[in-house]
Amino acid sequence: FPKEENFLSCSKTARRTLISLLSARSVPLKKKKQFCFPVEKMDWVIDHLDVKADTWISQSTFFVPSRRIVCLSGISSLFLDLDYYKTDWGKNKTPEEAANHFVRICQEVGIPIPSLIVFSGRGLQIKWLLSYNIPRAALPRWNLAQQKICRRLAPYGADANALDAARVLRVLHTTNTRSGRWSEQSL
Repeated sequence: FPKEENFLSCSKTARRTLISLLSARSVPLKKKKQFCFPVEKMDWVIDHLDVKADTWISQSTFFVPSRRIVCLSGISSLFLDLDYYKTDWGKNKTPEEAANHFVRICQEVGIPIPSLIVFSGRGLQIKWLLSYNIPRAALPRWNLAQQKICRRLAPYGADANALDAARVLRVLHTTNTRSGRWSEQSL
């Protein structure tokens, strides 16, 4: 990656909206390195990723170069990390079959159909995109929504340890070195 200070050289008084990228370039995943970039540079950053490295991106934005809840500036989605391959219903399904089946599960349990489903190289990343970026002040209500969705979908592999607003999820079209597979959009 280019040096962070090249991206973060805007005025100290200006309020920035930053994303965070986490990358691990070795197997086993010994050392993870975090980078923060302005949202408006996200396309450039993604285009210049090492696709063979494990790479994750924040699901929220931050106002300083730190992926901590106290630095949160906004949230634009609800999400789940779905380990479907650990469940009876998903054990032998392809990512596409699991994604299609998961949409039916959502309908059955009264959860809105996801906006986006990404195969992470092992499981599925389920995302419900919000109409607008909600502020940090709405974090308690957002947390309740995350927890409710997770509880309802826990029998289908929802990971209760991957719900926080500072969470990073695997970047599309990068390698999951655990499985050797690429992350890709499933639905």
